Amino acid sequence: MTKRASIPDAAFVASITDGVAIAIQAWRPELACTAQDAYELLSEAFGDSFTEDTVRRASPEQLSRFAKGLRGWFELDEVVPTQIVERVIGRALEQWR
Repeated sequence: MTKRASIPDAAFVASITDGVAIAIQAWRPELACTAQDAYELLSEAFGDSFTEDTVRRASPEQLSRFAKGLRGWFELDEVVPTQIVERVIGRALEQWR
């Protein structure tokens, strides 16, 4: 068993939501994204009980839902490319490691 596997899911959720919020603000500094905002976006894209595995294996549909959710949540005029979402999630997962 790896050390990471023994950490409760709550630790993953806290880290990934913080990481997503930081990555969104790195992309668009004017967006005041909080961990709670990130949790809502992740839940919308992956379901309420998302895990490290589901986030790491994000399907194109899930990435698209996250992008649409991001646009709606922050009332952005432009479409958010899924490449931005991939970067945001990738940075958040790096923080988790």
